[in-house]
Amino acid sequence: MDDALRKDGGILPFLDPREQLLCERHLGGAATAFFDGGYPDAIRKRLIIGNELSKIKAVSFSHAGFKNLNHRDYLGAIMSLGIKRELTGDIISGETGATLFATEEAAVFIAENIRKIGSCGVKVEILDRLPQIENPHEFEDLRFTVISLRLDVVVSAIFKTSRSRAAEAISEGLITLDFEKCFDATKQVKQGSQISMRGFGKYLIENTENITKKGKIILCVRKYK
Repeated sequence: MDDALRKDGGILPFLDPREQLLCERHLGGAATAFFDGGYPDAIRKRLIIGNELSKIKAVSFSHAGFKNLNHRDYLGAIMSLGIKRELTGDIISGETGATLFATEEAAVFIAENIRKIGSCGVKVEILDRLPQIENPHEFEDLRFTVISLRLDVVVSAIFKTSRSRAAEAISEGLITLDFEKCFDATKQVKQGSQISMRGFGKYLIENTENITKKGKIILCVRKYK
């Protein structure tokens, strides 16, 4: 990234949310920069510095639908080619196919080398333009009642465990708050925060504003499927 700044322009590979956060801190508004993942709600994004173009390509996978391929199947096939994860962005999968966002070089290599995913034959092509992706992420809406927005209290409610076990998980570094490990059980969770526990999924804190008659907080949460 420092080289890109010195050259007044450059493109970084695809970054996960934590890496994006670190880049934002590093830049500190010192350069014209933006993140692009190929569509508005992308999770993995490239950092574009200066007047560079993002150069993201969309790769379409399609099959007859006789076998249900999921995100893991597509990612496994791509990684088996020896392609680094940083060269690929999000994978949006459906019943009869998927769309992958990738660098130009990775897109070409994938399109030329994947014909099967497991035992399922697939048609792979690079799209002429980036597709319009609507509602790419599926959620399950959940609701909890908590006495406070302390991290250990929220973790206890979301993951259906005792508060003492929640505190242990936090101290062991198993809890990620807004894409960073958080070891402080007293940390206040905010509306819009994302919480994940290794092996147990990721959750978005949707609303914390409603209060019960007994003064407890109604916690509205969305679980990523």
